[in-house]
Amino acid sequence: NGWVGILPAVMDDLAFAFTPPLNLSVVEGWSTDSSREIVPGSSWTACVHDIAVGNYDACLGDFWVTPERMAMVQFLTPFGADFFYLLAPSDAGESLESTLGKPFLPFTRDLWGLV
Repeated sequence: NGWVGILPAVMDDLAFAFTPPLNLSVVEGWSTDSSREIVPGSSWTACVHDIAVGNYDACLGDFWVTPERMAMVQFLTPFGADFFYLLAPSDAGESLESTLGKPFLPFTRDLWGLV
Protein backbone atom coordinates (compact mmCIF):
# COMPACT_ATOMS: atom_id res chain seq x y z
CA ASN A 1 0.00 0.00 0.00
CA GLY A 2 3.05 2.30 0.03
CA TRP A 3 2.73 3.24 3.71
CA VAL A 4 5.87 2.95 5.87
CA GLY A 5 6.58 3.43 9.55
CA ILE A 6 5.69 1.93 12.90
CA LEU A 7 1.91 2.30 12.63
CA PRO A 8 1.54 0.61 9.23
CA ALA A 9 3.85 -2.16 10.47
CA VAL A 10 1.63 -2.69 13.52
CA MET A 11 -1.43 -2.72 11.27
CA ASP A 12 0.12 -5.35 8.99
CA ASP A 13 1.18 -7.51 11.97
CA LEU A 14 -2.32 -7.32 13.45
CA ALA A 15 -3.95 -8.29 10.20
CA PHE A 16 -2.16 -11.65 10.12
CA ALA A 17 -2.21 -12.35 13.88
CA PHE A 18 -5.78 -13.63 13.70
CA THR A 19 -7.38 -16.59 11.98
CA PRO A 20 -8.83 -15.83 9.54
CA PRO A 21 -6.66 -12.75 8.87
CA LEU A 22 -8.32 -9.39 9.41
CA ASN A 23 -9.42 -7.40 6.41
CA LEU A 24 -7.91 -3.97 7.05
CA SER A 25 -8.54 -1.03 4.77
CA VAL A 26 -6.76 2.30 4.75
CA VAL A 27 -9.32 5.05 4.28
CA GLU A 28 -8.01 8.33 2.93
CA GLY A 29 -9.07 11.39 4.87
CA TRP A 30 -9.27 9.75 8.32
CA SER A 31 -13.01 10.04 8.71
CA THR A 32 -16.34 10.14 6.92
CA ASP A 33 -17.76 13.37 5.56
CA SER A 34 -20.73 13.09 7.95
CA SER A 35 -18.46 12.86 11.02
CA ARG A 36 -16.35 15.79 9.79
CA GLU A 37 -19.57 17.83 9.60
CA ILE A 38 -20.50 16.87 13.18
CA VAL A 39 -16.94 17.42 14.49
CA PRO A 40 -15.52 20.06 12.11
CA GLY A 41 -12.51 21.08 14.22
CA SER A 42 -10.57 17.81 14.17
CA SER A 43 -10.37 14.95 11.71
CA TRP A 44 -8.98 12.76 14.53
CA THR A 45 -12.01 13.41 16.74
CA ALA A 46 -14.21 12.84 13.68
CA CYS A 47 -12.53 9.43 13.21
CA VAL A 48 -13.22 8.59 16.86
CA HIS A 49 -16.83 9.65 16.25
CA ASP A 50 -16.93 7.22 13.30
CA ILE A 51 -15.97 4.40 15.69
CA ALA A 52 -18.59 5.49 18.22
CA VAL A 53 -21.40 5.39 15.64
CA GLY A 54 -20.20 2.14 14.04
CA ASN A 55 -18.80 3.44 10.75
CA TYR A 56 -15.30 2.12 11.58
CA ASP A 57 -14.00 -0.57 13.92
CA ALA A 58 -10.72 1.24 14.68
CA CYS A 59 -8.65 4.29 13.86
CA LEU A 60 -4.92 3.75 13.86
CA GLY A 61 -2.78 6.82 14.38
CA ASP A 62 -1.04 9.16 16.80
CA PHE A 63 -4.15 10.23 18.70
CA TRP A 64 -4.14 12.42 21.78
CA VAL A 65 -6.47 10.89 24.35
CA THR A 66 -8.74 13.81 25.24
CA PRO A 67 -11.77 13.85 27.56
CA GLU A 68 -14.03 14.48 24.56
CA ARG A 69 -12.68 11.41 22.73
CA MET A 70 -12.69 9.24 25.87
CA ALA A 71 -16.40 10.00 26.29
CA MET A 72 -17.01 8.44 22.86
CA VAL A 73 -14.85 5.28 22.82
CA GLN A 74 -12.31 3.27 24.79
CA PHE A 75 -8.62 3.63 23.94
CA LEU A 76 -5.79 1.12 24.09
CA THR A 77 -2.86 1.85 26.34
CA PRO A 78 -0.70 4.53 24.68
CA PHE A 79 2.71 3.41 23.44
CA GLY A 80 4.15 6.91 23.23
CA ALA A 81 3.85 10.35 24.73
CA ASP A 82 4.31 13.94 23.62
CA PHE A 83 6.14 16.34 25.89
CA PHE A 84 5.57 20.07 25.73
CA TYR A 85 7.74 22.74 27.27
CA LEU A 86 6.86 26.37 27.87
CA LEU A 87 9.62 28.84 27.16
CA ALA A 88 9.17 32.44 28.23
CA PRO A 89 11.50 35.40 28.13
CA SER A 90 13.15 36.14 31.45
CA ASP A 91 13.42 39.46 33.21
CA ALA A 92 17.14 40.18 33.03
CA GLY A 93 16.95 42.51 36.06
CA GLU A 94 15.67 39.77 38.37
CA SER A 95 18.06 38.10 40.82
CA LEU A 96 18.49 34.33 41.11
CA GLU A 97 17.20 34.48 44.70
CA SER A 98 14.04 36.25 43.56
CA THR A 99 13.47 33.71 40.78
CA LEU A 100 13.97 30.72 43.08
CA GLY A 101 11.64 32.24 45.68
CA LYS A 102 8.64 32.56 43.34
CA PRO A 103 7.15 29.10 44.07
CA PHE A 104 6.86 30.11 47.72
CA LEU A 105 5.08 33.44 47.11
CA PRO A 106 1.46 32.17 47.22
CA PHE A 107 1.75 31.56 50.99
CA THR A 108 3.05 33.60 53.91
CA ARG A 109 6.05 32.46 55.92
CA ASP A 110 3.76 31.54 58.82
CA LEU A 111 1.66 29.32 56.59
CA TRP A 112 4.75 27.64 55.14
CA GLY A 113 5.76 26.96 58.76
CA LEU A 114 2.61 24.88 59.17
CA VAL A 115 3.45 22.80 56.11
